[in-house]
Amino acid sequence: MIQYSIGELIDKLVIVNLKLWHTEEHISELKANNTAAEEIEKNCNRVVAFNKQRMDIIESINELYSKDK
Repeated sequence: MIQYSIGELIDKLVIVNLKLWHTEEHISELKANNTAAEEIEKNCNRVVAFNKQRMDIIESINELYSKDK
């Protein structure tokens, strides 16, 4: 497992949060424009993947923080 500093983990968290928010906004636009369900589903799958990444990063931050105690 790769060891990251708290700063690197927070940087990764910010980036994945931005990707997540952007994709969710994009989904709203797709729905408003009556885009094909396949395209919306593709972007919904991206949201699921970003949420998984987000939770993994948060877990890594928690583990790093608990080691310091």
